[in-house]
Amino acid sequence: MTGTEQPPMVSIRRVLVALGVGDEGTATLEATAELAARLEAEVVGLFVEDINLLHLAALPFARELGAGSATGRSLDPVHMERSLRARAEAMRQTLAACASRARIPWSFQVRRGDLVEELLATSPDADLLVFGEMETAIVSPGRAALTQRLLLQCGCAVLRRGTTAIPRRPVVLYYDGSPQCRRALSLARRLAGTGEKILHVLLPPADPETRRALETQVRGQLGGGRPQPKFHHLGDLESATVARAVAEAGGDLLIISSACPIAGSRNLEALLEKLRCDLLLVR
Repeated sequence: MTGTEQPPMVSIRRVLVALGVGDEGTATLEATAELAARLEAEVVGLFVEDINLLHLAALPFARELGAGSATGRSLDPVHMERSLRARAEAMRQTLAACASRARIPWSFQVRRGDLVEELLATSPDADLLVFGEMETAIVSPGRAALTQRLLLQCGCAVLRRGTTAIPRRPVVLYYDGSPQCRRALSLARRLAGTGEKILHVLLPPADPETRRALETQVRGQLGGGRPQPKFHHLGDLESATVARAVAEAGGDLLIISSACPIAGSRNLEALLEKLRCDLLLVR
């Protein structure tokens, strides 16, 4: 493929947004609705009644600790069921309002089960999964492990929200010339939009000739309009180096492909710890 040929477009028509008992559901829905509007996509809200929370509430020794109490109160399965239903209805109404403002189609589903398992089972029917802070029962694995599992095993593109605000600043893309990175570039261009002047592009360590070739590919795919690429040459692919480059670019969103070295399980785990922005993994 030459630098002027266009790769297959990343088609995103159905965005699945994960919702649970966490406090960031509203911010996630607002950001997802705006994203879907840019992509002209439908939003499907999925509220998962975490079976682990229900099991925990049924244990006789389980207690809920409040902000002003050191002793807490006993968990009640009936109260937990009622709370989950109320939370689901609140999220449904919030999604309806966000979708109305963004003028996009929407739907809402409620499932009961393991949070991650339900998301993995539903993701093949979507083009993009969006999730925020993974709030789940303490008997489940750590949140970082849940996040990494979704990113690595999900059947569609995945957006991990690392901020509570709607991303406004430039998009940052890792690009190494692979077909998957070309697909990621086509999506980065759409997300950046014609109103954004700059698309920050991180290039891997390479000799000058290879770097020039990669820059030519990116310019050819973007064409002469906006956004224009601004290249950052990475000295290595260590997670700290990548995270620092994203921060210096002022980006709120980093886009990588599932085939790039950064997306390897060990590298991805380290990157998630250091990254302070949203992460979009494209397959």
